[in-house]
Amino acid sequence: QARGLVFDAVVGQSMGAAFCLDAPARGASADAVVAVSAPHTLHVGGAVVREARALFGTGLYRTLRYGTVREVLPAVGTFRREEFPIRVAGDYVTAFRDALDTMGLLANLGRATAPIRVVHGAWDGVVPLEQARRLAAAAPTAELQVLAGRTHLDPLLDRAVVDDILTWAAAAPASLGRRTA
Repeated sequence: QARGLVFDAVVGQSMGAAFCLDAPARGASADAVVAVSAPHTLHVGGAVVREARALFGTGLYRTLRYGTVREVLPAVGTFRREEFPIRVAGDYVTAFRDALDTMGLLANLGRATAPIRVVHGAWDGVVPLEQARRLAAAAPTAELQVLAGRTHLDPLLDRAVVDDILTWAAAAPASLGRRTA
């Protein structure tokens, strides 16, 4: 609103992005949907290794350019619980895999009518780029944006990427004849 833009856009990252994609696949309306680093499935064996490599490799180093560990990973551990009360306990990889299996994104995205942008870092070590390609191909109104040099963690920490997403989301409804502000 500060930039003079008013629209109903849904933006999510990682599992949040999968839930953002699930909503229009089930008929929920939105002027635009942006899914950043979204998975459509998790393979339990490799997911933990990929996540650890991304978190402790160059992904964490690149992400820490934008703030401290507490600032960039606010829902991890015991810190900032008053601001981020939701925690995933136990075998979260299995819980996430089961949720994704229940969604059936690849099978259901063909029903989506909202403009969708699938944004994915080329260096994502958590969710393979091929999953982003499949998600974008599954939705008739989707487009894929691959971010060179980006990982799973850092796309939404880059102001230029966020500005690009906002600009796209504001224009997306008009591209399909939807209402605009």
